[in-house]
Amino acid sequence: SLNATIRIRLADLAKFAADFAGSAKFQDVPFELKKIHGCEAVVIPKTWIPVVNQTVLKSLQDNAFRFCSEVSKMPEVAFKGSIARIYPELAYFGPNSSVLKDQTICAMLCVFWLLTGQHEAFISCQPTDEQLSRQSWAWIQDWLQKTVKLKSAEALDATLTFMAIHALGKFAAFRDDLVHGFAADRHDLALAQILEVKPEVVPSFYRMSQKYQQLILDCLRVDFQFSQFLQGENTAANLVMVKDKLDYHGKDGISFFLFRIFAQMCGRMGPQSLSGSLFMNDRQFTRCTPGLKALQQLCTLDGEDAYNEFMLLRGSKAMSSFASPEHQALSRLLCLFEAHDKEEGRSICDAFDALVAGERARLTKWLNADGVQRCPGYTIEDAAQMLKNAKENRHVGLVSALRMMLKVAQECLKYGSVENPRVVVHFDKIAIWAKECSSQTGGFLQASLTFQSKTHADAKVVFVDVKRPTPGAAPVPEVIVDDEPVVERTAPAAEVPETITGSGPAVSSQGKADSTPPSAVPSLDGTSGTTVTGGTGFNLSEVSGREPVPNTSPLPSNRTSTSPLLRTPDTATGSQGFSDSETLGPGPPTRRVL
Repeated sequence: SLNATIRIRLADLAKFAADFAGSAKFQDVPFELKKIHGCEAVVIPKTWIPVVNQTVLKSLQDNAFRFCSEVSKMPEVAFKGSIARIYPELAYFGPNSSVLKDQTICAMLCVFWLLTGQHEAFISCQPTDEQLSRQSWAWIQDWLQKTVKLKSAEALDATLTFMAIHALGKFAAFRDDLVHGFAADRHDLALAQILEVKPEVVPSFYRMSQKYQQLILDCLRVDFQFSQFLQGENTAANLVMVKDKLDYHGKDGISFFLFRIFAQMCGRMGPQSLSGSLFMNDRQFTRCTPGLKALQQLCTLDGEDAYNEFMLLRGSKAMSSFASPEHQALSRLLCLFEAHDKEEGRSICDAFDALVAGERARLTKWLNADGVQRCPGYTIEDAAQMLKNAKENRHVGLVSALRMMLKVAQECLKYGSVENPRVVVHFDKIAIWAKECSSQTGGFLQASLTFQSKTHADAKVVFVDVKRPTPGAAPVPEVIVDDEPVVERTAPAAEVPETITGSGPAVSSQGKADSTPPSAVPSLDGTSGTTVTGGTGFNLSEVSGREPVPNTSPLPSNRTSTSPLLRTPDTATGSQGFSDSETLGPGPPTRRVL
């Protein structure tokens, strides 16, 4: 009505004014008038103020270079007191984003401690029995001096700028106000888009030279999750993408990218403590070092070779007593399981052995699809959490978790193509089901799965949902293929003795020597030949030297599957399908031929 009164609440604006220390004038601050109800609204200031005045930008850059040139002689209290003035983006984080702000500040402090060699300050908040050792600290210092080489004020300023702005893409209010269509998990890509189309709202970036602007943009566009790489959720295709994006910048560009990853990790637990790096203790450093070394090799190796080097290095730390054609697949499983020694690795190795031969062959092929030589490659997000939950839940277990992975693998075959050589599969719903499954909810493998997909850049993203079984429903028996050795059948139409091929004379299933030369055996990538060599440094024609594992299935071993996932086809399928007849080629005589 004409007599109505409009009430405007200025509390947020008043608080913002009290703390204001931006690089622009207060009167230029943009704001949003948000209706609460009726005739009442609240003023919400937006702290990201565009800065386009070249004089202001030049002043910001001069102050930053002067600051960075003095960092090595600066006491910590001076560094901490100056960064908000030098990097105004720190003021963007309000009370509702204090976690992101503390992580950002802690990452910047960690850069300071690392570059000034302050080991005691870096570990001051770490429990005594977990502290980063002097040996590990020496490795970091050597890496910084010989590889990262932040020796100029401009290079150090670029690093600190990246630390100051890297979390802005995660800040929902900032992201949603400036760009649209980016989910929370694509925060790096969202920030790259903002920096490209609206750089004036991030003045520390806007004032930088084109060289470092482009380097930061390319680092963000890689959209690479280091934790997924460490856990084996990535494929070689992810490293190929990193190499392609950063190759233009040379060794310094890759080193800059890696130091950004390391510094962010160091600051991860900033909300718990800003007095040192609570996160980067000796165990975490030991866990991440192989990944850093593997990524550093992108300076000299291609993405596929660097990935395989990492898989071999990680797997060798946890594998106990085998060298088999499944080595590469088991290495990836051990990464997913976060096994760092033989004791931790034994349970996942035992679960893999408990699968029947056909299942092992299918899982091996799926896990080894790298998106480079064998397409598509599968990035399996949250599969590590599924395995962890399955191990801790006595109603699930690791064998069932691997069989659930096989159910997903079969469905995913339809999503790969030449246009989409990379498939990202989300296991988050299955991970929750692995945690919550109980005797009252029905069997873990009784759940049915539904799949939805969308195309994102060069990848097909697949979301898996779980329809849980009705509590109390009759159990559905698991259908498992016969756990007999997988062999090449030369005459399927006639009933002739089976022949198990090996390096010596062939022996028939009736125990007589067979002089017939072994035929070519289909390989995991769908080709034929007696020897297939992978990029991991071992020959895929080798077969397991371990003793065969007895069939632990509750079903008789002569049960034959009718499932489309587990059935034995008459002939080998193409490179997109799984087949019992696809083996790894002849090798030394053994009772278990895969």
